Formats: sequence, C-alpha cells, structure tokens
Amino acid sequence: MACVAILLGINSWKVAKQPIPEPQIEIVKECHLITAAGSKGRFVLPDSTVVWLNGGSRLVYPEKFSELNRLVSIEGCGYFDVIPDEERPFIV
Repeated sequence: MACVAILLGINSWKVAKQPIPEPQIEIVKECHLITAAGSKGRFVLPDSTVVWLNGGSRLVYPEKFSELNRLVSIEGCGYFDVIPDEERPFIV
C-alpha cells in the first residue's frame, strides 16, 4: 500500500513539473466597406472574390481569411462573385 502511495505521489509530481503551453492568440483585423446612400461600389476581397455593394450597405471581413473558411458579414444588399475554394467555404 505504501508503494502505491509513493508511486502516485511521484506521478503527480511529474505532471506538476510539465510546462503549461502558452495559449496561441491571433489578432484579426477587421475591414469595413461602406457605400453611401444612392451609390454603388465594387470591391475585391483578399481571396480575389469581387463584391458589388448597393447604396447604404456595409460589408465586414477579416484582413486575412482563416485556413478554415472565408467568413464575411453584410448589412444591406450585395452581389458576390465568389472565387471557388473547396477547402475554405465562403460564408455570408
């Protein structure tokens, strides 16, 4: 019984001595495209997707798309000519 207690104590000491990995933090800058009321705008996103925004519309997207997807947010009306990428879906 004493041997089991000593082994458990040694094992927990080894676990406590292992370094804790630092969290990986990535700062993602957002880009905002806004068209004035009564006008239209044509914009090209970082993946070469072309976006036409109607007047009074706003598009928010990251400065650099992630490796998992291409996520954008829109308020108003827009038309997207999306560049195909099977590994990274384009999500509005």
